[in-house]
Amino acid sequence: MKRENSGFNKDDLRLTHQRQVILDEFRDRGVHLTADEVYNRVRMKAPKVSLGTIYRNLEILSDNGLLHKTEMSGHQMIFDGNMEKHHHFKCIECGEIYDISSASVKIEFDGIERQNQFKISDFSLELSGVCASCNPNSQDKA
Repeated sequence: MKRENSGFNKDDLRLTHQRQVILDEFRDRGVHLTADEVYNRVRMKAPKVSLGTIYRNLEILSDNGLLHKTEMSGHQMIFDGNMEKHHHFKCIECGEIYDISSASVKIEFDGIERQNQFKISDFSLELSGVCASCNPNSQDKA
């Protein structure tokens, strides 16, 4: 569910030192972090930052399109820097979360819409299973 915009306009958004430090944690587009994980990482660079400041700035950054926010089942809200439309795969062994390109997912909604009289405008897909690193049959294992 999308939160109401917190009153900031992306064009007017000041990139404060704290916001920049938070965004720096998402330079690797594949990283997925909870607010607590961001807090623990940012505290190493800005020891006086509070958890409330982290939560507030993560919301502001996601509301302004600089971070992607999603809720995964069995997990806290996660944030990532990949702003392209994408889905997620969560490994049930190690807990790692991977991005899945929307282009690789084909779902036909016509039948669902007709049967239920829905008009689907968006969807989010969460896949779970065992990643290549945890799969004993994987070709990718070193």
